[in-house]
Amino acid sequence: MALHVKEINLSLNKQTIEIDGIANATVSITPETALNKNYVLYANPTGVVRIENNKITGIQTGTVSIKAKSLENGIESNSVNLQVTEATPKGVILTCDKTNLLLGETSTLNYTVTPSYAINKEVEFKTESGTNNVISISNTGIVKAEGIGEDYAIVSVISKPEVWNRVKFTVSEVPISKINLYVTKTAIEVEEQITLTSEILPVDATYKSVGYKTKSGNTNVLSVTQEGVVTGKGVGKDSVICYSVRN
Repeated sequence: MALHVKEINLSLNKQTIEIDGIANATVSITPETALNKNYVLYANPTGVVRIENNKITGIQTGTVSIKAKSLENGIESNSVNLQVTEATPKGVILTCDKTNLLLGETSTLNYTVTPSYAINKEVEFKTESGTNNVISISNTGIVKAEGIGEDYAIVSVISKPEVWNRVKFTVSEVPISKINLYVTKTAIEVEEQITLTSEILPVDATYKSVGYKTKSGNTNVLSVTQEGVVTGKGVGKDSVICYSVRN
């Protein structure tokens, strides 16, 4: 004698899911020896969830009643309510035009909170160090190089602080690229003194200290102090070199 379905019991692993969230259904059939255990899940009202096998996915906000129905004789299971709520932020995608900065440079930090249809996507910016010693970040995501070193820019969702991302920034000194040396005249007498003037480029170079030396490496013809004062020492020709103390 064929055994028919007498009872169907339905349970869900979740009572609330977000849009695009998933709840899994478990269906048990009595008796276990029933020959036809096939069933279908359905929701009332329709349009709030999508059902694929035993997987229920939220597609819009609302509350639905989920039931299982025997394909053998139409017996229905108990009803289980499932609520679908607005989606909350799940991640933060970060991009920026550059992460290696020279002192004083800026970079724009762009962010995208996912999913795009999530609610409460407002974010806040901060540095991982908690200081502005290396970088500072405006409330619009403008990162400015404040000091030499490394630090991370962090973007977190205000409503869900556990949803965040970070980008590492490295700040380097602004090197001297050129030194212009000016002198009032290039022919002097023995014991005569003149003072050289140096121009450091770029003007925002981090370390502007310069030194002076003779090209010959001796003071037979002229000497020069570290302040750029040249003194004639003997008849002849020599050159003065101005150099960056840093590099």
